[in-house]
Amino acid sequence: MASAEESLPREVLMAIRGHGPPTAVFPVTGTEAFAGRVLRTDVLSFAPGATLALTNTDVPWIAVVARRLSFAAPEAGACRIHVPGRAPQAGKPGKPGARGPDAPARGRARHGSDGGHGGIGGPGGHGASYHQPVVYLVVGEASSPTGPLTTLPLRVDGRGPTGGAGGTGGAGGDGTQGGGGRDGWDDVIGCRASGGDGGRGGNGGTGGKGGDGGRGGKGIDLVVLTTPELAQAWTSLPVDNRGGAGGPAGEPGRPGRPGPGGSGGSSSRYCDGGRKGPPGKAPSPAQLGKGQVGAEGSKGSFTVHALQADDLARVFDATRDQPS
Repeated sequence: MASAEESLPREVLMAIRGHGPPTAVFPVTGTEAFAGRVLRTDVLSFAPGATLALTNTDVPWIAVVARRLSFAAPEAGACRIHVPGRAPQAGKPGKPGARGPDAPARGRARHGSDGGHGGIGGPGGHGASYHQPVVYLVVGEASSPTGPLTTLPLRVDGRGPTGGAGGTGGAGGDGTQGGGGRDGWDDVIGCRASGGDGGRGGNGGTGGKGGDGGRGGKGIDLVVLTTPELAQAWTSLPVDNRGGAGGPAGEPGRPGRPGPGGSGGSSSRYCDGGRKGPPGKAPSPAQLGKGQVGAEGSKGSFTVHALQADDLARVFDATRDQPS
């Protein structure tokens, strides 16, 4: 059989020793949240159908150390230890595409210059991925009002968190307005040059690609240290430590707006004015598409170590002053 030192990492054992003496009873009624890292008690007492929620999932491990699990009504159905996953965090939105440059100055040209095309939107960021902590359960015995238990009315839920959604792609940049045409130009005997046409508007930019969804998080690694008499009961325990679902794909960014055509040059006494320039075109393709759905996370492990009574006692009775 393994020893306590072989079954618990030194960091965990030292944290238990440094936690101070156990509470006499830790009651679990309804849904009882525990936000610490080490729960140390003589009796972990479950009311009928109660849930112990271990909510400090930002840490690499959580330890629950109880000399005895007490179930008020095993016949009422299983109680639960739940490790809720962290809330998924979406990827950042992509940067918007650059607005098209202004139409160049016409100079001596008759017709207006074309407007600038909008830039392509940037890709959305990838959704985040978080893994569940390792959960250590150190338990000496289990009982109900009628006596010791050899089966456990308990289940453990610690599925991996869902991956974050991919970020939305950046919007395509807007095209700019075409330049204006030169005004009509008379001389002393009539029209010398009709008004110039306005330049074409710039095309809108393509919307950026959506970000990929984050990979689903790994489910909890559950490590149980108990007596040889309860080892089989723990081995048969229902444990949900599947990997989390992948995050949804990010949506593409919206396409940029085409720029309007430039104004035609104005008419004069003898000359006709120019025509308004045509608007720019919608981008093709309009968008670069959605990202990929994140992959499913990996399943955690489940290990049961049967320890002799003196080995368990070294954990239950551990104090800061004990030699390491």
